[in-house]
Amino acid sequence: SNLFNRGANIFISSASLGEVKVGRMDDIEWAMSGAYSTSGSNSFGSNTAHAAIGNVISSGSLGACAAANFGAANKGICSVAGATSLNGAYMGTADAFIAGIQYTTPNFNGVTVKVQSGLGNNSSTTQQNAGQVLGGGIFYTGMGGNLSAALAASYRYDEQSILAMSITSIGVKYAVTPAVTVIATGTQTGFMNNSNGNIGALAGATTGGNFGGNQMWSLGVNYKVSPAADVSLAYTSITNDTSATITSSALGTNAGSAASATLLGLTGRYNLSKRTQMYAGVGQSSNSNGYFFTPIYAGAAMNATTSGINSNVFAAMVGLKHSF
Repeated sequence: SNLFNRGANIFISSASLGEVKVGRMDDIEWAMSGAYSTSGSNSFGSNTAHAAIGNVISSGSLGACAAANFGAANKGICSVAGATSLNGAYMGTADAFIAGIQYTTPNFNGVTVKVQSGLGNNSSTTQQNAGQVLGGGIFYTGMGGNLSAALAASYRYDEQSILAMSITSIGVKYAVTPAVTVIATGTQTGFMNNSNGNIGALAGATTGGNFGGNQMWSLGVNYKVSPAADVSLAYTSITNDTSATITSSALGTNAGSAASATLLGLTGRYNLSKRTQMYAGVGQSSNSNGYFFTPIYAGAAMNATTSGINSNVFAAMVGLKHSF
């Protein structure tokens, strides 16, 4: 059911004691990446790339990998981030949400800390930490609200209770003037215990060594045109850190070449009223050595059957958002 596949929780908070939240909620690291999206949009820029690198193992050949090795020992990333039904913490929307408990400290001179634990231990397995997610982050706001920074991490276990995936992100946002804000982000993704020898983000890889992960950095600038309108320009770069020789039906043999991609996006928003916003965006991505990132979220990404691998992709979006 999709009824509660996003946020569904209860919490109690106090200015002096902090906040305790229980239920289904944002993964701390995922929420932090959204707050520091360099394009000011969930559909372009760093947030789009983050969604893709976090879900990479659900794409390409690894989508079927988990089903074939369900319950087998030491299969590592083959079963993380929603690729199997065992991973109870990720039922629904991949790495965006967990089911568990979270504590947020009071604000100490602009600093707050969050820690989080998923439920794990799905009833379908005897492994104590199966599907477990552990996360935390430190957040700072200062200079009269003109400067904010955050560091957050998420650690994810597979159905064999083995640490299989980690994502660590840092973000900085600074208001240069009341109208101009600059944003910078960086993300390191690691895939551990890749015992199947699959190469994760290199779509369609059939042989090769361990895929260690990837790095992403993004820069953006937001300009407030008027009290009701703003525009953002963002640039993002993603590179994987594999040095293996990869054999792929889609790519041929790619010896020791790191896959890479760049994304450039321009977005704009206009508030028609306090509750209604119109938005639009255009973006361009360039891919090489096996990546297929698209500049707009929910487009095809890193799929071995997609003809866009290694290609340049242009995309545009337009929409209307109303808050009830």
